[in-house]
Amino acid sequence: IFALAHVMPIELVGRIVVALIPAPTFLGLALVRLQVHGRIDSLILLSAPFVLGTWFGWGFLNFCFSIALALIGFSAWLAIRQWPLLARTGASLAIGFIVWLFHLTGWGTLCILVFAWEAAEAIGSRWRDVRAMIAAGVRAAWRSLPLAAPLVIMAITMSGSGDLGIQFESPLTRLSTIQTSLAFTWDSVDRYCVFLLILAGAAAVFFRLTKVSSGLALAAGLLFIAFLLSPAGLAGGGGVGDRLTTPLALVAATTLSWRTDMRGAMQLALVAFISAGLALVGLGRFGYTANTVQSYNREYARNLALIEPM
Repeated sequence: IFALAHVMPIELVGRIVVALIPAPTFLGLALVRLQVHGRIDSLILLSAPFVLGTWFGWGFLNFCFSIALALIGFSAWLAIRQWPLLARTGASLAIGFIVWLFHLTGWGTLCILVFAWEAAEAIGSRWRDVRAMIAAGVRAAWRSLPLAAPLVIMAITMSGSGDLGIQFESPLTRLSTIQTSLAFTWDSVDRYCVFLLILAGAAAVFFRLTKVSSGLALAAGLLFIAFLLSPAGLAGGGGVGDRLTTPLALVAATTLSWRTDMRGAMQLALVAFISAGLALVGLGRFGYTANTVQSYNREYARNLALIEPM
């Protein structure tokens, strides 16, 4: 921003940077789908509206960018997870520190994704075998350990920092924030969009049109638990649990992919109908958000004009 401000107005630079932040998030979603499902299908539209969710609307830009980096970092980790130990450890350290530098929540999301994927891979089909699950958890923790390296720096820098104002909320209260996970204007449109997206995903699962990634499903489950139980003020940040609605929605939606063995006319019609519905919701939400932003811009300009003589 400081470099570009020498050649153009700083407000314009800020607008350009903000406008570019959703791009790496979409890229991360696409890369994860390619690595996990082997292709990018129309169900990417199920997660697309959450890229421009509450926290982007409120200007938590480093948080939003860290979520994008977590997705990109996870896709990169999937590509290197079979590397030799030393090379994999070095790459994991680099990925973990880069995401951590931008925001703690993005780094935590990356750690959960990697741990869940490794645990699901180790468990396989033995989900009812307690010993197998414990062994898988230990193995996943070991393979995820390089990503946790920033904990050392946090332990040093945060020692003796005193009370961080940690406050726990009721899980029921926390659940109510899901309906505002797209809140930007705080009117009924925000809630309708969330409801329609959940309905579309539920319909795809109910009619058995999708396949589910066990690794991402476990990651979504762990993110949901963290969303319910994370206290406000954790590591000095406010609303940590509420912010997890964004990565939770993105990961949960990416869990699903259309089945490739569907041949029935009814199944294909349902896929087309749900895909069209998701496209309409996404476009409608984007248009509504863009119009709202322009309204705020006009109000901002009027207020600046009023105080200019002062």
